[in-house]
Amino acid sequence: MLAERRKVQQVGKATISVSLPKAWVNRRGIKKGDYVLVSEQLDGSLRLDLDSPPRAAPAMVLEASRFPSAYALTQALLSWYMLGYDEVTVSGALTDELLSAIHSLAKRLRGVEAVHVTPAKVVLQSFLEESRYPVDALLSRLLSLISSMIQYLLNAVKEAKPEYLNEVSRLRGDAEELYWLIVRQLLLALRRPELAAKLRIDSPLHATGNRLIARSLLRAALLLDACAELIFQPIAARRWGAGQIEGLAQLLALAGELLRLATSFLDRADLPSFLAYYSKLEQMAQLAERLTQELGGLDLKGARSYLLAVERLSALARLAEDVAEVAIHRLIRRMGGSSA
Repeated sequence: MLAERRKVQQVGKATISVSLPKAWVNRRGIKKGDYVLVSEQLDGSLRLDLDSPPRAAPAMVLEASRFPSAYALTQALLSWYMLGYDEVTVSGALTDELLSAIHSLAKRLRGVEAVHVTPAKVVLQSFLEESRYPVDALLSRLLSLISSMIQYLLNAVKEAKPEYLNEVSRLRGDAEELYWLIVRQLLLALRRPELAAKLRIDSPLHATGNRLIARSLLRAALLLDACAELIFQPIAARRWGAGQIEGLAQLLALAGELLRLATSFLDRADLPSFLAYYSKLEQMAQLAERLTQELGGLDLKGARSYLLAVERLSALARLAEDVAEVAIHRLIRRMGGSSA
């Protein structure tokens, strides 16, 4: 319909209102007593939706022969899940390799079950109740997993015990699964305003910021897992001295503190807190610079591996900066009167 110019009316002493176009009300079947959702968009405009619109469960069909490998097929299934589809059918000649890959992935997708399995067809269905998983709570859980990974890696460094590395790898897998769920929730919230309200997603900009945060935290988990063997092998082979190992432990602990501080800003941020954060960031940069200059006693192989370890751990600080960037943008918007 074409845009209509409508006059704002005052009802009572404090309430102002605008009437809804009759044709739109009739098409939507809105009647007195119904509820509507009003949400602010990125450009400042308002969007009006029914509170509980009927929603058919979206489904997808994938033909296995179109995918060159089991990996390619599982990536498509991951996209199906994250985009918010409720059901997917994989059809075709399903080899044991494909069936095994589908089954392994399905076990890692929260709320998904294989409801039909034959050599010619597999049907996966999501039974997830999306409103029960607020994104803020999922992000907090993701940060908790990363904090645990850092602690296990610190234990491995200080005690030279390889069994801690298995826990780092396991938690990396948990972080991936949580990230997939977060992306699903965010994309669903963008399409379903009534769900966005329940998940406490205020605007598209808010959803975009949360996805950047989740992605940065996932990259931190992947980086920690990659660092585990890189750091532990030279320690076990006694290529690094005690002072150098202690320096890496300090760097790792600082990285964890930076990630925690940056994420905490999302709930309670003020300018003094940011100044303290950037002071800590500078402290980590100075420590990394000092460690790269204290290579005395290391052979060429030991020096190379040590420099690489310092570089990888320093990358965690850059990921914390990504999270802090979103937080400070939200602080500035709040100072300007926006809730996004």
